[in-house]
Amino acid sequence: MNFDDWFDIFQPVANPGRCGFEINDVNFMFETFGKDQVEVTKVENIDGKLVWTLVECESGEMLIEGYHRVNRIGHFIATVPWYGGQKTIPFS
Repeated sequence: MNFDDWFDIFQPVANPGRCGFEINDVNFMFETFGKDQVEVTKVENIDGKLVWTLVECESGEMLIEGYHRVNRIGHFIATVPWYGGQKTIPFS
């Protein structure tokens, strides 16, 4: 699965703030602090399997399901929950 497939399947919500990842002038990434962090860590987002984390790793930037703190760049909140095993999507 590539990022475009992920975007179409999991349908991330727009963030009214300006975090730095935009498509057609709509921001979709949430910061790792402040009001954005409060939104990301709401129980319905974490327990509902809606949170994805953008991380920096040896092979580049990757989007992985769940809430992670290590090497994180930002978070996305999907409208469609993830299920099953580990999903790692190249972020490009």
